[in-house]
Amino acid sequence: MRAYQCVQAVANAYGMSPNFIMGRSRVSHIAEARQVVMYILVRRRGMSANAVGRFLKRHHGSVLHGLRTVAGWLEVDADFRSRYLLAVRESEEDELHEVNGKDGGIR
Repeated sequence: MRAYQCVQAVANAYGMSPNFIMGRSRVSHIAEARQVVMYILVRRRGMSANAVGRFLKRHHGSVLHGLRTVAGWLEVDADFRSRYLLAVRESEEDELHEVNGKDGGIR
């Protein structure tokens, strides 16, 4: 999955434009969505914190902070965990559609 497709999937799950995630806003629900993107790209897609930082135009330290923040919320916040899982499902569906589009469908 390309990084921008992850942004689009998370934006869909959070009901916002991908431009908000890629932007500079620090409004809490936008920052949360951006941190979910960071977490998915690093923990589930194997990108480095440096690469994610460059992609999102953030310092890699901000990415590391986002990873710690999301990990903490996943442990203690059931509402957040539900939003996160929805975002993960959206990103995995997008990845599946990408694979299906390339080979004409999985058989």
